[in-house]
Amino acid sequence: MTQFNILFAEDKDNLRFMNSELVLTLFRESYLPVIDLCADGGEFLEKARRKKHNFYMTDDNMPRMNGSDALRKLREEGDYTPALIVTGNDRNLGTYGDISYVGVLPKPFGIDELRISIEKLLPKVRMPAKVA
Repeated sequence: MTQFNILFAEDKDNLRFMNSELVLTLFRESYLPVIDLCADGGEFLEKARRKKHNFYMTDDNMPRMNGSDALRKLREEGDYTPALIVTGNDRNLGTYGDISYVGVLPKPFGIDELRISIEKLLPKVRMPAKVA
């Protein structure tokens, strides 16, 4: 099985655990997913610079640095890893157009919405058709 490295940032402990489990569930059928977790945008940026990942998923509104600001910095540095921004702030939904290779998923979301969002960003990645 192919290893698939995911970097996931969420500042709320319960959401970080729950949503990382959803991500792992989606990738587990076809890949050996390895997920690196972080609690703020600054830590996200540091981990992204230290290790190559196949996919980024980040909350936007976090301490130290927003997820979208961290992604903008990575893009400026030439890192175009596909990314999914999750946000609970409806006012932000249209403000990410300047970040290439990014999708936006409003919170709260379920596994089906997450799967659809990931498939749009990663069309060649095999995802399970339905998760039981």
